[in-house]
Amino acid sequence: MDSIGWWKSFRALVRITPTAEAVLRIQIAGEVRDGDEMEVGLGSLEEGRCLVLFGREGKLTGAVGLKRARQLNEYRDLIGESVSWGDAVVKLRG
Repeated sequence: MDSIGWWKSFRALVRITPTAEAVLRIQIAGEVRDGDEMEVGLGSLEEGRCLVLFGREGKLTGAVGLKRARQLNEYRDLIGESVSWGDAVVKLRG
């Protein structure tokens, strides 16, 4: 799935959450661009709980967390350290 496909899936997820009780917690770190590589882990978009990594030119450049604040903070640090895309994906897959 590319970054545009991810955004469409995210918008669909938001639309299918009809109750006022449902709370969507989303955090974004770094920068996400169309055409970035993307990896979803630690859950799924359908669950409404996951971490999505974005990379470009061999580097981790962005992360989006849906109800994954603690894990997102770890990747925020990795973005600042210019960690490689491959290392970030290996860490995400555990």
